[in-house]
Amino acid sequence: KAIKHQQTIIEQSSILPQLAFFANYTSLYPNFFDSMKSNVGGAWSLGVTLQVPLTDIYVGYQAKRSAKAQELIAGLEEKETLRKLSLEAEKGQSEETLAREIFLSSLELRKDITANLNLAKLGYKEGEVSIEKLLRTEADWLQINEEFISALTDLFIKQSALALTKQ
Repeated sequence: KAIKHQQTIIEQSSILPQLAFFANYTSLYPNFFDSMKSNVGGAWSLGVTLQVPLTDIYVGYQAKRSAKAQELIAGLEEKETLRKLSLEAEKGQSEETLAREIFLSSLELRKDITANLNLAKLGYKEGEVSIEKLLRTEADWLQINEEFISALTDLFIKQSALALTKQ
């Protein structure tokens, strides 16, 4: 947006009047102004020039309007980008919160299934639990641990993505 604003100023300057000052010293030999003297003579010329771009006013005005329109577009694009980044940060925050909740619930499930597995092993050793029940409990334990690792990985990814959107 700042670059487009500077381009607008440059385009606007092309239709403004330009004022110039000049000074010139001319030396002549023999002296042009007093021919009887044989020394070098000279004269100063001073001037002021005002240039008004009458023929280029329409082209300059159109270029200025075009530059202002581009500046406005750049400003709107900047606002849109900031809004998208804000929405992306909100989305990342909600996804991270959801991943954290899933991770915490899978952590609780993991604790429960580990305790259940320990009881099943103890019951199998004492002959109270059948081998099928022990194997089902171990399969459940493996499944819950897989879900736990998946939830932990998902939480890590969501936290990393959230950290990137906040930068």
